[in-house]
Amino acid sequence: MIGKIEIIGEWAADGSLEQSDEHRILDMKEFNEAIKQKVYELDLQLLLAGLLTILGIHQDAGEKRYTLEVHVPLFLEEDEEYDVSMLERRAEALKTLKERGYYLEGHRGGYVKCFMEGRLQELESELDFIEGALATAG
Repeated sequence: MIGKIEIIGEWAADGSLEQSDEHRILDMKEFNEAIKQKVYELDLQLLLAGLLTILGIHQDAGEKRYTLEVHVPLFLEEDEEYDVSMLERRAEALKTLKERGYYLEGHRGGYVKCFMEGRLQELESELDFIEGALATAG
């Protein structure tokens, strides 16, 4: 993992997204500190391996847990030449995530939402895994 996460917004209690005027790029140590300061009730919007990712931190029966939602686009911008090899790489990355236990859900907007939940202690290794799986997807 390159060890950097870009926070681009935080979800408010009313369900709205508060975009950060200044995107914060954090290393894993700073990221873990930011999570701890929020007392484990937190929803962030991040860029991970260049893809929109939503991270939720919560407690369930006294155990600290995370939920991840990674958006993997299948299309390029309009009027761009289509790159079939990019689609093949992303399909391979989606297959890797599915094998890891992610739930995949397709969306009309041309992207796939990938969901995972786990113990907070496993978050860093999961982010590492996602970055590795998606880095080559382009």
